[in-house]
Amino acid sequence: MQHYRGTKIWATFDHVANTAAQALTYALVCRFAGSQQHFSVASRSGVTAAPASNVTMTVDMQSYISASGNTFICRVLVGGGVPSNEATVVVPFKLPTLRLELSAVYSMTSSSQLVVLSPLTTTSPVVPLKAKLNITDIHTGQSHSVVVTANHYQQFQQLMHYSRFRVRADFFWAHDTSTVLATKVLKFGKLPITYSKPNVTVVLTPTSGSAVYAVISVARIPEAESDSDGHMVLVAKQGGNTFTRYVSGAGPRVFYLYSLTLTGGNLNVVVRYIPKASTASNGEVSSVPASFPMPAPLVKIVSFVANDPDDGDNVFSTGDTVNVTLNTPVRVRGVALGESFNNTVVGQLFVFSQDIRGSVFSGVVEASGMAVVLTATTATSAFVGLTHVRLRPDAPLVHVPSSQPATPTTSRRVLTGDFGVAVSVFASTKTSHTMWETQQASLGQLGFQLSSDYINSVPTPTPTVVVSTSAGTLEYGNNVGSNFTVTGSVSEIVDVFQTTTLSVFHVLRAVVSVSLTDTGSGAGSHAVVVTVRDVPESPAIDAPVSLTFGQWVTHGALSSVTISDPDFATRPDATVTASLYVHAGLELNVTDTVSGVSTNPLPGVATRRLVIKGTVPKVNQVVQTMSVFMNLNSMGFGLLSYLRVVVVDEDKKIAYRFVHSVVDCSQLPLEDFSATAIMSRRGNKVTVTFSHRFYYAGGLVPVASLFDAATVLRLGGDARVMPAGGMKLYIFLTPSSTLVPGQNVTLLEGTLKQCPESVVSFPSKGITVAAPENPLVPVVRVIGQRRLGSCDDVRLYASVANLGGRPRSYSWSSETVDLSSVDTSGNRLTLPNELVAPGNHTVTLQVRNFVRIMCAGHVRWSGLRREEVVMIRLTCQ
Repeated sequence: MQHYRGTKIWATFDHVANTAAQALTYALVCRFAGSQQHFSVASRSGVTAAPASNVTMTVDMQSYISASGNTFICRVLVGGGVPSNEATVVVPFKLPTLRLELSAVYSMTSSSQLVVLSPLTTTSPVVPLKAKLNITDIHTGQSHSVVVTANHYQQFQQLMHYSRFRVRADFFWAHDTSTVLATKVLKFGKLPITYSKPNVTVVLTPTSGSAVYAVISVARIPEAESDSDGHMVLVAKQGGNTFTRYVSGAGPRVFYLYSLTLTGGNLNVVVRYIPKASTASNGEVSSVPASFPMPAPLVKIVSFVANDPDDGDNVFSTGDTVNVTLNTPVRVRGVALGESFNNTVVGQLFVFSQDIRGSVFSGVVEASGMAVVLTATTATSAFVGLTHVRLRPDAPLVHVPSSQPATPTTSRRVLTGDFGVAVSVFASTKTSHTMWETQQASLGQLGFQLSSDYINSVPTPTPTVVVSTSAGTLEYGNNVGSNFTVTGSVSEIVDVFQTTTLSVFHVLRAVVSVSLTDTGSGAGSHAVVVTVRDVPESPAIDAPVSLTFGQWVTHGALSSVTISDPDFATRPDATVTASLYVHAGLELNVTDTVSGVSTNPLPGVATRRLVIKGTVPKVNQVVQTMSVFMNLNSMGFGLLSYLRVVVVDEDKKIAYRFVHSVVDCSQLPLEDFSATAIMSRRGNKVTVTFSHRFYYAGGLVPVASLFDAATVLRLGGDARVMPAGGMKLYIFLTPSSTLVPGQNVTLLEGTLKQCPESVVSFPSKGITVAAPENPLVPVVRVIGQRRLGSCDDVRLYASVANLGGRPRSYSWSSETVDLSSVDTSGNRLTLPNELVAPGNHTVTLQVRNFVRIMCAGHVRWSGLRREEVVMIRLTCQ
């Protein structure tokens, strides 16, 4: 008797019968070592083997094994005879496959986690199995051990802090603690991370004379595993105001504060980062507290005042000054306070209105830093209440005394004060006037009149007046224009004011000014701003009588079409809606997107009806740059088309225009002509696609109408072809078609043209048919007898799907059976019995479809003379 396999034993003994026909009963009995009590483990009855021949019994002892008993002493009992000798066998304990797994991890608190471990066996062990777990914190080096039961369902759980651990499991039998059966090692968790302090930057920007906004940027915490790890808390303080922001993630982050004041004191900022508890070794981290002073205020103009130091006259002239007062002390970069600078620097600081812009100044910033005095060395004109100034956004100013770059505002200030206290020439202080664009107004109606003091001056003056307007037309006697000069008596000048008229048709705004000088002390100027009210007028459309289109795409085809609206002069922001419609044979397509213009449909979509809305210049830009497509499939040849344009303005005034259009396709070029063909996945259709559009009046026609004889032979005489979409032909194949991918179809010359009047037709061209992108793959099934008798012929039949109704080929082969005498080209194969010798055989069937995809079905059987099930295997390539 000996150990056989696993927990089985194998007992072999001699048959003790006198004759081969004598039947005996044998019983195998065993006892544990140290025990005299036998128990039966197996028996055999009716044994008829020849005398002295071997008898074998194999027994699984698993159910008898215990922690203290795996050594058995066994013997064979013979029915009616003498028992055999005893033999001792030790059955080893069967060791199951052992594993150590991390079943789950649960976060319990901010500093601890519950870890569930499973020292597992694949099956329940024969006797109790234990595992000694040695758990080591890799970060600190501390370790402890625990002994647990190991089976296929037991789990061990323990509360641990967050770190990275190594667990070593030593497996041993419960009854033998000194022998380690196997060792498994598991690592899990993460080493604690020391996080960097948040890196904070602050940019403070003044938004007015008193307000400031802050942009607080926090860089990403570099040690964070992802941008979403942890949380950030911003705490910012200015005076008694505290601002707190709480966001998720490790950054980068940007915070905005809009409620700061220039006078509120420094901004104190601290940012805290709170990492995930499972990865933190140093808890939350805070940035270094930082204090940021408020920036200097924005620089703005407080006042703009005219002055004549010697009161020599009352008009702007050489030596007069304009004083600019600022809200905060500054100086010109590179120029000391009280130091003068030239007109070039003045131009770098200020932007003046048009009337005074031609003047030349010298300047100086006074010691206070808040007053800039500009003295005219060359004076043009300036008007109190009309002339204005603003700071340039890039003016080279720095704050005093910090020399910090200043940020100017660009709001403007209007001129106040006066240019002297000589005799007042003009009586009216009116500076504005409103009128309809179709009206006329005299200078007197606008507010120009001489003062009584000037009229009664002694001696009697002889004044000269210069009258000008920035827009519109002035008319005085035979003088018609934008300006004129008159010299005469006071009464004549009064007449000038009453008889000179201003016309502002199609003008948005005008500034009318009158300057008066004389040989005495009289001098002065006055200006009036005229606001013009619009009188609604109808739009207009300028276009040629007819247009001719001779290309597939004509870019800028409507460049000769112009839309106008007189109201644009007084309302430049007014919009119009233009509707364009083309008749059959043409399509419109907006190619350029213009800001502020809406189109329906959107740019890039060809349409016969297009609606454009926007201001007049922008609508014209769209119309004059769009493309016109020729679409021959939508019209009858030889017929005229037309373009209809309808424009509606905001006043509901409408303009119409019809433009006759001729579609001439006779000279359409045939450049870079090409064609492709592809077979459908089922092999029943071929799609031919041309690079150019074509016109063909027929519908479903025989293939001989368009292709040469060789092609017709491959396609089959009963195949049909049909035009589709203006650029494709569909060839419908029939069962008689022999065309396969890789072969050509050849178009007949002169059969297809871009239009009937085209001079050039499509050339004769051989077009290679491509295989389908996702062809059908044959599905091969070989069917044979389920069982073969020793005298049966082998009969095999091929069932093939996914052939698309097209021709296919069969080929049977075998390396073990001679098939030379049988037909191997059909879907059936019969092997006479005499061709197949006993043994293992394989027969292969190869099927090729119309796209030359081959699939093979393999039939294998063994022991032809025995009845065995036939096995089938399938491969494709």
